[in-house]
Amino acid sequence: MNIVGHVKTSLPYITLPRSKAQRQAGKSATRTNYLSTNKLYAGVHRMTRANWATAYHNSSIETVVSPSVASFPLIAYYVFNYKKKRSTSDVSNLSFMAKMIEDALVIHGVLPDDKVYYISEVRYRYKQVDNLDCDYVDIYFLDDTRLLL
Repeated sequence: MNIVGHVKTSLPYITLPRSKAQRQAGKSATRTNYLSTNKLYAGVHRMTRANWATAYHNSSIETVVSPSVASFPLIAYYVFNYKKKRSTSDVSNLSFMAKMIEDALVIHGVLPDDKVYYISEVRYRYKQVDNLDCDYVDIYFLDDTRLLL
């Protein structure tokens, strides 16, 4: 498999409300964090999820190398680079952020669509990197010639 494209994007912080018990314990009313699938399973209202998606769709996307249309379908390989250890308990929790970033790639014209014809497989990796100014995601596009045989 060859790398046929590379995109880098920032990760927006999302402000989340604290529970009543946490507020009564003297903690601030909100906290700032990244998202994970745990928030979806906790029953977050659909309008709140829509606001989160908007934040990700509006994040800055820097196309390092655009994927070639001739190379579809692709494997999207997300490398989440963090400047310090995050509380994400397992790597699959990154899938929620990756989905919203994938939608942003379509909105910004990096990908024509996110259907299986264009993205046949998704991979995630958590990476802690010292001396970062901000957290970001590298998305590598790998050719997936297995489906073309």
